Amino acid sequence: MDDVLLLWDGPVGVFQSFMDALNTRYPTIEFTTEIGGKEIGFFGLKISIFHGHHAFGVYRKSSSTDIMINNSSFCPSSHKMAALHSLIHRAVKLPLNEEEFHKEVGIIRYLASINGYKNIDVDNLVRKRLERKSIDLTTALPRVRRPEQKRCRWVRIPYAGDLSDKIGRLMKPRYLKPAYYSVNTIRSLLFKLKDPVAKAERSGVCRLPCNDCNAVYIGETGRQFQIRLHEHLD
Repeated sequence: MDDVLLLWDGPVGVFQSFMDALNTRYPTIEFTTEIGGKEIGFFGLKISIFHGHHAFGVYRKSSSTDIMINNSSFCPSSHKMAALHSLIHRAVKLPLNEEEFHKEVGIIRYLASINGYKNIDVDNLVRKRLERKSIDLTTALPRVRRPEQKRCRWVRIPYAGDLSDKIGRLMKPRYLKPAYYSVNTIRSLLFKLKDPVAKAERSGVCRLPCNDCNAVYIGETGRQFQIRLHEHLD
């Protein structure tokens, strides 16, 4: 057991005696305490005592940053949106009161804005999550995956920007059936993952023979060959 949350309604001196007795049970285990008083942070959750009842909020350390995967990063859009979806999921799942809930949604809007997601409608994402939560509360039955939605096999391919996003949308499990796509169709999609690059636009090791004698120059460049060649000609 790593972290224990304890609500103690007795004197502090008695609590310390309790801790001393607890630590004598096993020599290899020592419990340390953090007394929060009326409010304490616990695993991203802020728990406070208000009018004899528990009140909950989202806890953030003073050292926490506002950095997520920036929208300009070259990575799948699903990875970029993962942090926003996670924050929204936490806000909806926690038993927040109305004030704390709207406060957290405002923070999520702020985080989306400063990380380049200014075109993302955070309120719409929150509304959809709340609707899904309401639907789930109407029944105790689990959601059943239809037979055609079974994932038969994972195939990992390199990320190639918009093309990978298009392939991902095309081959979502709920749309993909074994009879729909032949091996040749999938292979033709994968062959287009990278645009052909002309040799003059590549970098690497170059070999330049002299037009007047048998001398040969061999060099390495990290820039495009055509740029380095023009430098030699100059």
